[in-house]
Amino acid sequence: MVGHGLLARLIRPARSVTGAYERPRARTLISIALALAVLLSVSAVMSYITSAVAPMSPTTLGYPLSTLVLVTAIGFWAAYALAKRPRYRIGAWVMILTIIGFLAAFSVARDAGASLMAGLAMAALAATIFVGLRGTLWMAGLAIAVGFSFILFIPHTQDWIYSFGVLVVIVALTLLLSLMREDDLRQLERLRELESLETDRLRSEATLARTVQMAMIPSHLPELDGIDLAAYSEPAKEASGDFYDVFLVEEGEDPLIGSLVIMVCDVAGKGMASALVAAAARSALRSEAERDASPSSVLERVNRQLAGSIPSRLFVTMFFGVLDLTTGVLRFASGGHPHPYLWSQSSGTLTTLVSDGLPIGIVADADYPEHEVHLEPGEVVVAYTDGLVEALDGQREIYGFDRLAVDVEAALAHPRPIEERLDAIISAMVAFTGGEPPADDITIVAVARPEASS
Repeated sequence: MVGHGLLARLIRPARSVTGAYERPRARTLISIALALAVLLSVSAVMSYITSAVAPMSPTTLGYPLSTLVLVTAIGFWAAYALAKRPRYRIGAWVMILTIIGFLAAFSVARDAGASLMAGLAMAALAATIFVGLRGTLWMAGLAIAVGFSFILFIPHTQDWIYSFGVLVVIVALTLLLSLMREDDLRQLERLRELESLETDRLRSEATLARTVQMAMIPSHLPELDGIDLAAYSEPAKEASGDFYDVFLVEEGEDPLIGSLVIMVCDVAGKGMASALVAAAARSALRSEAERDASPSSVLERVNRQLAGSIPSRLFVTMFFGVLDLTTGVLRFASGGHPHPYLWSQSSGTLTTLVSDGLPIGIVADADYPEHEVHLEPGEVVVAYTDGLVEALDGQREIYGFDRLAVDVEAALAHPRPIEERLDAIISAMVAFTGGEPPADDITIVAVARPEASS
C-alpha cells in the first residue's frame, strides 16, 4: 500500500489539469516520461561501469554513447518534471525532441537508419497522443524533413531508403489517426456542452420545485388558546418530497368554534414531478377539508382524484387529522404513513395512533378508516415522515422506530413549550447521525394541549 501511494504521488498531474480527457492524458504522459527516465538513467550507469571494466567488449557502448544515454535520461527527467505542471504539453514536446535527438545521434554513430526512422515514427505518434492535431502536423513535417535529410546527406545503405518509406507510411497513418481523434474531441466537447445545458436545466428545475414546495409550507402556524403548535421540515435535496399544512376550518365568526386541520404528507420521489404532485395533493386536501372536514371522506375523495391523474410510480403517504377546538376530539385517518405518537402526561405513557390505509393515488376505490381520540390537557401528538426513522449515522446504521420512540418519550416527558420538545426530538436524531446529511426529507408536526396553569 505504501508503494502504491508513492507511485500515485509520482504520476499525479497538477491539480489544475482536469477533465475526463485531459487528466488521464497528462497522467499517461507522466508515467511514460518517468519510466523512460528511470530506464535510461539505470542504463547510463551500467554503460559507464561496463565501459570502465570491459572497454574492449563488443557489447560495451563506450563513453561517448554512454554520455548520450545519460543526456537522454536527463531530457526525460526534464520532460517528467514539466509534464506534472499545468501546461503538461511542454513536457510532451521535450520528450518528443529528446527521442528524436537520441535516435538521430545513435543512428549517426551506429549507421542505424531503421532506428532513426522508428524514432521519428514514435515521435509523431507521441505528438498525436499528447499534443493534438497541430502538434502532429509539426511533428510529421519534422519527421519527413529529418528522414529525407539523412537520406540525402549521410552515407547510407538501401535499408535506410526502405526505412524511410516505412516512416512515410506510419506518419500518414498517424495524421489520419490524429484527424479522427480531433473529430472525436469535437464530439466530446459537444457532449460536454449538452451536459452543461442539461445540468443548468436540472438546476433550474430543482430551484423551481423548491420554490413550489416552499410556497406550500405555512409561513406561520395558527395561534390558538389552549393549543400549542410546532413544526420542522428539512429537505434531503434541493427539492423535497415532504410537505405539511396546519389551518383552521371555522364555523361562524368565532375562530374557537371550528376545527384545526393537521396534515403531514410525503410524496414518493424527488424533483419537479414530486413537487407538482405535492402541490396538487395540498390543493385537493385543502379544498375537500373546507367542504367536509371528515378525515375518512377527505382522503377517499382526494385519493380518487389523484389515482386517475398522477403517474403510477408517484403516490402520497399522509396523516390527516382534524382537531375539534370545542371538544378536544382529534379525528384522524392515514394512508400508508408512519403512525403518529401520542404522549399522555398524566399516565406517563407513549402510544401510537394506529390508522391503516393504502397510500394516496394507488387504488381509486381504497377505504380510509377513521379513528378518534380525546386530547386531554398535557397530551401531545407528534406526526412525522419516514425520513426521521430512516436517518443514518456514519456507519450507515438506521435510526429506527425503537430509538425514535425512546427519544420522543424522553423529549416529551418534561413539561415545557412544544417548540423546545420538538427541538429535543431533532437534537436526539442529530446526535445519532453525528451530523451526517439527511438521507431523506424529514418533516415533523407537534400538537399539544398544555396543562392548565394552577
